[in-house]
Amino acid sequence: MNDNFEKKLTKIMMIIAVVGIAIVILVYFPWGGEKGKIRKEYSFLENNEHVFSYITMEEIKTNIETGVTFQLYLGNENLEKVNYFVYYVDQLAKENHEEVVYYLDFEDMSVDDLTYIKTKSSIEVDASLPTMIYFKRDIVDNVSKAFDISCIRNLKDYESNYWLLLQDYFRNCYN
Repeated sequence: MNDNFEKKLTKIMMIIAVVGIAIVILVYFPWGGEKGKIRKEYSFLENNEHVFSYITMEEIKTNIETGVTFQLYLGNENLEKVNYFVYYVDQLAKENHEEVVYYLDFEDMSVDDLTYIKTKSSIEVDASLPTMIYFKRDIVDNVSKAFDISCIRNLKDYESNYWLLLQDYFRNCYN
């Protein structure tokens, strides 16, 4: 009888453990993973097939220091008209066969992080504007340098139209 009781207790404990793990997964991991979480932030993204992927500041520093060529989006869902910006970036990146655009939320950046990006891109990054930065490997120095930056363009020159501004940005990056 004691052996039977231990088997039942083991089964009950296993069931409780499996249910507990399932609850943790459902609570802490959004549906669709990282892609789903980004899509929740930006409602204009049509599905989880977008090009955006989170990146940390440490990963950005490593990419720059090791000469990786990459697209970086700085912004967050609270900026004015940002859904249009992100939607257009997604469309234009796909048109240019860009598989990933790294995303770092301005709210996740410290003052030192922002200063680092400003130093590496030689611009004043404005945390009130969504920004794309194309870091390209410099063959001579073997580091990544900011080849193009969307926010250096005056939006008014594009009739306040992000689509036109970003078309120009991507054209400059890939031509």
